[in-house]
Amino acid sequence: LPEDVLAKLNASVGKQIRFQMFVDTNFLFSLLELHENPSNAAAQELRELVEHLKGNPRIALVITPETIEEAKSSIAYTKGQLNGLPSGRNFTQAALQGGFSGMAIRFLTERLRRNGKLTAEEWFDPYLNDFVPMARGKGVELFNEKLDGYSTRQDVIDDIHAVFKFEERLPENKRKSYPKVAHDMVLWHFVNDKRPAYIESPIDATCWILTVDFRLIGFDEHKQKHSKSKVPLCIHPTSLIQL
Repeated sequence: LPEDVLAKLNASVGKQIRFQMFVDTNFLFSLLELHENPSNAAAQELRELVEHLKGNPRIALVITPETIEEAKSSIAYTKGQLNGLPSGRNFTQAALQGGFSGMAIRFLTERLRRNGKLTAEEWFDPYLNDFVPMARGKGVELFNEKLDGYSTRQDVIDDIHAVFKFEERLPENKRKSYPKVAHDMVLWHFVNDKRPAYIESPIDATCWILTVDFRLIGFDEHKQKHSKSKVPLCIHPTSLIQL
C-alpha cells in the first residue's frame, strides 16, 4: 500500500499496537536455519517484516528459559547422534537418505557443501555455549521469567496427559517426548494467562505463541473452540505475516 494509505490506517487505529510473540523451539530453529523445514522461508520473511515495522505495530520476539533449555536439549541429542560419523562425501550423501531429523539433515547438507570439513562440535557447540547471543542476533530476546509453578497446576497436568496420550498413538519416530509435551503445555497456559480476559480482535490479544508446530496449533484450535474464542493463541509465521 502507498505510504499515505498506511499513515491513514495507523491514524484510524488511534493507539500503539504491541505484540509479544513467545517463540517456540521449532520456529527458533527455522529462524537460526538450524534445521531443514518447509517453514524456514516464512521465518526469514517474518524477521525481515518485523525489522521493517519498527513503529506500529511493534512486534517483540521473546523466548523463555524453559524453551532455551528444550532447544539446547534437542541440539545436544542431535549432536550426539552425529558424533563420530565418517565425513566422507559418499557416506554423507548416504546418510542424507537415512531418515535423520531436519536438524541432522541441515548439518549433513552443510558438511557436504564444505567437502566434509565440518565436525558436529564445530556446528553445534556455538548454539550450546552461546545460545542467547545467537538468538539475540536473530532479533529474539530472553524473557527472563521462570514458569516453575505451571508444571504442578492441575489444568496443565490434565492437558499434558491428554496430549501425550494422543502422541502415543503415533509412530514412534514421529512422537513427541513427554518433556516436549510438558514444555508445550506449560508455555501455552503461561501465554494464555498473560492475555486479557476479553479480546475483541487480534489487536487486543497482545501475547501469542509463534510456532511452526502444526500439532501445537491443532491443540490450540481445540482449546479455543471450547472457550469460544475467535482469536488463536498459537500462530504460524505465515499467518502472522498475513495479519
